[in-house]
Amino acid sequence: MAAFEPGAKAPDFTLAAAMPDGSETQVSLSGLAGGWVVVFVYPKDSTSG
Repeated sequence: MAAFEPGAKAPDFTLAAAMPDGSETQVSLSGLAGGWVVVFVYPKDSTSG
């Protein structure tokens, strides 16, 4: 995967997101258009939930 340059637009992606109630939902970057987005990635491996 190529590195991003500051200020560059991220490519659209869809991924499974873990919700606070323990469920999963699909989230796409394009579905969040129009506002600020912070993408935080944390490996679920070896964690509860």
